[in-house]
Amino acid sequence: MDAMIWISGAGIVATFAIAFVQGRQIRTRIDRRFVGVCLTLLAFGYLVWPAIFGGFQHYKAAFAYFSVLWMQLYMVAGIWFDNYFLWIGIAVTTLVLGGLLLAPALFWALTLLCGAVLLGSGFYVRYFWR
Repeated sequence: MDAMIWISGAGIVATFAIAFVQGRQIRTRIDRRFVGVCLTLLAFGYLVWPAIFGGFQHYKAAFAYFSVLWMQLYMVAGIWFDNYFLWIGIAVTTLVLGGLLLAPALFWALTLLCGAVLLGSGFYVRYFWR
């Protein structure tokens, strides 16, 4: 568990460092309506649903829930901007829920595959997108 905290912290620091370095390379402005939709989904997902469900029975369910919550943002971006993000959100959601519900023994392996999907799609968008 302690290693997980360090890995998560390193990931957060790396994400902000990359965003700071490459933040000036954004070609278009982000639509405020899209930001509003994302904030609404996050507020609903982090505040309303956990309050209604009252917590999670095990760590895998909580991890799956919050992964799917973030993939909702990818799906909204796909609907709003480009189908590419929609398909990423659907693929990762399918892998996470499939691992949780259909193959619990393979759950963590499938979540690693989800990370590979996100990492690979990030490189694709950064270096090969149009």
